[in-house]
Amino acid sequence: MTTPQTLHTCGTITFGLCGPDNQPLFQIRPGIPALAALEHAALLQDCMNHLLLEMADGEAHPLMRWSALHVGEMGKAILDDLLASGVASAP
Repeated sequence: MTTPQTLHTCGTITFGLCGPDNQPLFQIRPGIPALAALEHAALLQDCMNHLLLEMADGEAHPLMRWSALHVGEMGKAILDDLLASGVASAP
């Protein structure tokens, strides 16, 4: 039986498109426990929230936009990878 404690990342999701061919530079590693990966995604989301708040207040350095983009990309990749490995179908 599959439970959230036995689920792991599958390692199929890539992110960080770059270069003339828009190839992904990074990939989620397979075998990371789902709960640990979700915790990391939550931390990334918290960082992104702080970046976005500073940008909304108008106090942010212009490069913070790129930081928010990259942090958001990382968090989404973790969630997409967990969904691909079956987290959504766990009881």
